[in-house]
Amino acid sequence: MYTRKSWGTVVAPAIVVIPEYIEKVCHSIQRQVGKNEFSILLKGQWSSEGFIVHNEFFIPLQEVTISEVNFKEDLYPLVRKGWNVILHSHPFTTDAVFSTSDENTINKNFDCSILYCQNGFSEASLRFSVDDMLVIVKTKPKIVKDKVEVLLGNKIKVKEIRKYGFLDIKKQGDDDIDIEEFSL
Repeated sequence: MYTRKSWGTVVAPAIVVIPEYIEKVCHSIQRQVGKNEFSILLKGQWSSEGFIVHNEFFIPLQEVTISEVNFKEDLYPLVRKGWNVILHSHPFTTDAVFSTSDENTINKNFDCSILYCQNGFSEASLRFSVDDMLVIVKTKPKIVKDKVEVLLGNKIKVKEIRKYGFLDIKKQGDDDIDIEEFSL
């Protein structure tokens, strides 16, 4: 549950942002379990862009069939360790929605619940507590392309080259300029 120590205003869209990597993880798992459902746990948190799901995932011990997932371990200790997002599949359809059973069991026990189907992520829900009420908002998930940032340090130095017509002028030092023919 999203909590804060002092009251303030946080404006964030009711959108669930999922890294592309998690979609690839789901494709891999679904290929391995065939037409059976599966479930994984994830971590996520609120930001000004919405509810952001992280790349880290955990596969709880489970028995699965074409229509259900039965966990063989208690998920509550995992939730207490920050695994506040649950994702499960409905592999039998291309545009799945949460079932009544999903809404009454899974969605009300996690900050975020995500549904995966044959075409990828189809629906998500976000859970809030307002006074004594539990509010669950349904939304469409948004996949973001994975960003990769390589730290080069001083391993690659970019050499400045200025091109003037058919001459290639290479700046080697402050007072030292080489002029070479430039061929296309």
